[in-house]
Amino acid sequence: MPFTKINQSFYRYEITYRILNWDKTEEIRTESLDTDILYNKLYFWNRKRHMKECERKVISKVIQDGRISRLQILQESFILIPRYICRVN
Repeated sequence: MPFTKINQSFYRYEITYRILNWDKTEEIRTESLDTDILYNKLYFWNRKRHMKECERKVISKVIQDGRISRLQILQESFILIPRYICRVN
C-alpha cells in the first residue's frame, strides 16, 4: 500500500524571563506559546518579526499582574515540534 507523508511540523515559542516584584522578590519563569508558523514558513528575514509578535503576546499576559516592577528577558527561541501525518493512497 503506498502512502503519502505530510509534514505538519510547527514552531513553539519559548521564553525565559526574570521578574522583579515591588516587594523586592525575584522570580525566574519559563513560558511557551504554540504558534501557527509551519516548518517551511520561518526564514531568517522574518524570524525577528515573528519573535517580537510572540514576545508581545506572552509579556502582555505576564504584566497583568500588578506586583511586577521590572521584567528582563533572559532567553527566547523557536523550537521545532515535529508532526507528520501519513495517508494511505
